[in-house]
Amino acid sequence: MKNTLYAVLFASFSPFVFADSQAIELGDPEPAMTDASMEVNSEVFYDETMADRITIASDRITVFAPKSTRGRTVGIPQSKIDELCGDIDGCQLRMAMYNWDGKGRTASRSNLFFFNKSNRAWRAESGDKQGTDFNGTTEHVMQSWSCYFTDGTYSNWKNTGDTAIGFSLLSWNQYNADCRLTIID
Repeated sequence: MKNTLYAVLFASFSPFVFADSQAIELGDPEPAMTDASMEVNSEVFYDETMADRITIASDRITVFAPKSTRGRTVGIPQSKIDELCGDIDGCQLRMAMYNWDGKGRTASRSNLFFFNKSNRAWRAESGDKQGTDFNGTTEHVMQSWSCYFTDGTYSNWKNTGDTAIGFSLLSWNQYNADCRLTIID
């Protein structure tokens, strides 16, 4: 009887339960992407020489951009972005810049990130940054010192644009440092 009364009171007075409420689907009110001609270039996401720079666990992925890759992006498997960040609660980004001072220190920042798999729109909590992946314009989700989480591609210090589906990690020239990005569900 006591449990039933609590349930009735919660349902009656809860701001979260209304008789005329409707479920909000992820992606509303944005239109779904309907262009079926898009194809993913798997070379962007997997390269034999880069395989040792990605560590995958059940609830996270860590991507490493060492000093030797400065000026070019390290691709992140899109399937992991979809899985970890493309749901209702998004994901946490942990960006770390390692050994910028030659003393083995790690400088870090964290951020919440939400990704809409149906139309490729994204939004990050820090700085209220937002954008759309694969829209032709490079947009940085997060920047911490010389480390960037971006939807663009860089090669030999040149921005080659956002011409393919996917996100990358970039170590740039503000510091001579290694960059790590851990994405956690």
